Amino acid sequence: MNVVPADRISKLKRKTGAMIYSDDGSRVLTNFIPPQFLLALLQARAFHLVRLDQQRGDPDDGKLPPACFDQPYRGAVEDALRIPDRILKSHARTFESDRIRTFIMSWTIDPSEHMQAEYGKHGQRCRLQISESRLKASLGFERKQECEFPPRRRPVPEIRGADTTVELFEANYTTNTEAIPVVPSPFAAAHKREQYRDEAEIRIQAVLRPHDIPVPPKVTVIRWPILSFAGLGISIGAKVDSDLADKIRVEAEGVGLVVHLPT
Repeated sequence: MNVVPADRISKLKRKTGAMIYSDDGSRVLTNFIPPQFLLALLQARAFHLVRLDQQRGDPDDGKLPPACFDQPYRGAVEDALRIPDRILKSHARTFESDRIRTFIMSWTIDPSEHMQAEYGKHGQRCRLQISESRLKASLGFERKQECEFPPRRRPVPEIRGADTTVELFEANYTTNTEAIPVVPSPFAAAHKREQYRDEAEIRIQAVLRPHDIPVPPKVTVIRWPILSFAGLGISIGAKVDSDLADKIRVEAEGVGLVVHLPT
């Protein structure tokens, strides 16, 4: 996959680094993944999405600022639609209860050395890279008459009777001191505290439906099939066990991918 430094196209005003763009014009996304998880991804031909309330790096991921439940956000949309505060508070409670029904896989638009060291665990993890457009294609996004639509809903094999689709959302970073919009904003579920802004996160997100199908506590991961591996780059971390690296290479070659080994 050929990429172009962002300063050739645009500037990202963040101290952590510059975005890079693919030859298809979309942003390059990076995921730092434990090698055993990468092997499972390749074997299952599926992305593994982790339940929102089980995020080890940020256990408060997706939690709304407390003000959403006391003094909900009011803007032009809320006022124009004359939405009562009690409805806004109800929506906030729905988002909160949906955390157990929400599953994500986090990527970053910042491939800086800081990110590679911090989230690549100094070579203990592997790196996935793909353009945003190709990631959408691999997930099953559709385009019709210049409009883009998320993938059609699919049954969730891990939970009988449940179904879902996936979307891409950028994390909404705030100081957590003021209310944020909850209608008609699905980005409320991607709320994160300001201290995590350097992650520059964009996530694959799935919310399970219908609401009357309970999510068993033991189900902390669901799989979403990868329809195409085209454009996916894989780099093995320098400290990954050689036997595990060989298994990853064999599985990757099975789907037509070339693995970049550490030098």
